[in-house]
Amino acid sequence: MGLLHNGTLVGGDNGNILYSAQNHDAEWNADRLREYNSYNMLPHLSDRTIASDGLTGSVVDDTITVSGTTTGPFFINYYSNATELPDWWIPGRDVSLIFNATGSATSDMFLRILYYDTNGNTHGFGDYRSTQVINIPSSFDGVGLIVRFFIATGRTVNGSVRPQILNAMSNEELTKRINQNDVFTNPPMLTIIDDDGNVGFYNDLLPLVESRGVSISSAAISYRANSGSVTHMTWEQIEDASKRGAEIVNHTFDHLTGDRVANMTEQEVWLNYQRARNTLAAHGLPGAGYLVYAGASGSYDKAQSAAKHSNKCAFHAGGNTINYRGSFDPYNISRYRVQTDGYDYDPDQLKALIDKCLAEGGWMVWMIHTSETVWTTLDGLAGITAAIDYAIEKGLPVVSVDTGYRTYIA
Repeated sequence: MGLLHNGTLVGGDNGNILYSAQNHDAEWNADRLREYNSYNMLPHLSDRTIASDGLTGSVVDDTITVSGTTTGPFFINYYSNATELPDWWIPGRDVSLIFNATGSATSDMFLRILYYDTNGNTHGFGDYRSTQVINIPSSFDGVGLIVRFFIATGRTVNGSVRPQILNAMSNEELTKRINQNDVFTNPPMLTIIDDDGNVGFYNDLLPLVESRGVSISSAAISYRANSGSVTHMTWEQIEDASKRGAEIVNHTFDHLTGDRVANMTEQEVWLNYQRARNTLAAHGLPGAGYLVYAGASGSYDKAQSAAKHSNKCAFHAGGNTINYRGSFDPYNISRYRVQTDGYDYDPDQLKALIDKCLAEGGWMVWMIHTSETVWTTLDGLAGITAAIDYAIEKGLPVVSVDTGYRTYIA
């Protein structure tokens, strides 16, 4: 078994897995001489069954399952090729080691990356912990690589783990993904759109734009910015938000909903969208050409046809799917309803969506509403803040509608 990238083995045909408190120098030398075959280096692992150091369990595919109380230090080592490094192991590059754990009592399971240098000495990257971003030294001269799954003496555990390497891929896998029109032709990116131009965007989200250096979009309703409503941003606030790094996009002139669209001609719908675009443009807002439908459910055919006359692209009020190049209608772009549909601004649910986008690639768009009571009752600000911080940690770009458009449509 070699190192893993999203469940795919990388690192050469001679990758092996060894475990228990053995002499690693001896194991390494034997492995270099190819005296061991994968999953058959030690007798007690020949059937992928673990029975050592107080633990019982098994290795199935890429998942290790163990339970019991350790009587000594226990570890499983995932080796790369014993004489050379994986193609993705590039000096000066960051890779993320992810430790997916399930079950009870998994907090005492740890991972670490180690390598052997040309003199046979062992070196480690980072501390033992569940998730870490590892920077490969620019002067790296090692050979052979290990991901070590470790449990210290006297620890009681019961669960399963699956280590992964993210943002790290062999040339073979890279070629495969490119041929499949996957992650590299659909770079992962996240866009967050707050509907309605609510003052909550100005108070809650604009500070995130500035402090995190990300782009968050407000879909403003042109008429309401002039209405004197205390719940919506004024033009002064909208223009200030734009100057401070937020993106303002078109949410129709007067919140043109689906019921109204159904009773209008296509020309009347088009004029509404165009009037909103002209109004935003008059205030110097570059996102004026990007339309966000106002709940046009049930009337999308007419709304889409009208939008094509006045806008660069348009966003659906839902859909809950990732958008891939060439496989979606630019005037019906899907968004995830992260305030409902089981997500409910929950940080763990939002982080899972980020992981999905990183793993599968594509343009993921979230729909939120600071204008609705659930923003407060579900603590939407805490959920979105945690999600943005997680996206930054994992390297998922949080981008404007304009960036998404120029990447996936233009």
